[in-house]
Amino acid sequence: MLVISRKQGEKITIGKDIEVVLISVKGKQAKIGIQAPKTYEVLRVSSEEKS
Repeated sequence: MLVISRKQGEKITIGKDIEVVLISVKGKQAKIGIQAPKTYEVLRVSSEEKS
């Protein structure tokens, strides 16, 4: 797993088509924006679902 630190407003690009932006951080919660073509499926997985 690649671990990257970002400040609010900074982005990460994945390939040519996907951008991940750190929108805000409040306490232990981060708000992340993901921009990707509609052909990609973006899923949310909570920590409870992983165990």
